[in-house]
Amino acid sequence: MASVLGLAFAFGEAGIVMVFALLSLAALREFLAITPQAGPERVATLSLFLVGLPVQSCLIWADWHGLFAIFLTVYAYLPLSLAAAIAGPQDYLQRMATLAARGGSSAICWTG
Repeated sequence: MASVLGLAFAFGEAGIVMVFALLSLAALREFLAITPQAGPERVATLSLFLVGLPVQSCLIWADWHGLFAIFLTVYAYLPLSLAAAIAGPQDYLQRMATLAARGGSSAICWTG
């Protein structure tokens, strides 16, 4: 791991951002593996994080820290809620509450 970090430092800011983006995706994979979710929640969560985490990394690379701080919690949950509402059964509010409690806090910890 020290050699990977040293190599990332050799490539500068882009290398460091890429290493932490890959670590975030690996942590997401582990989170999804241990979290019990039904079909619509899994699809919505996976689509959010496969789009949201790369956008977060690009925001850090572009030094846009203001949008980085609020992107997932403000702008990413609206499409997530819409996708889960369209794809799933009628217990929409309960599913969104559990998804936000599980996924939102984890995503903020991984990227913040």
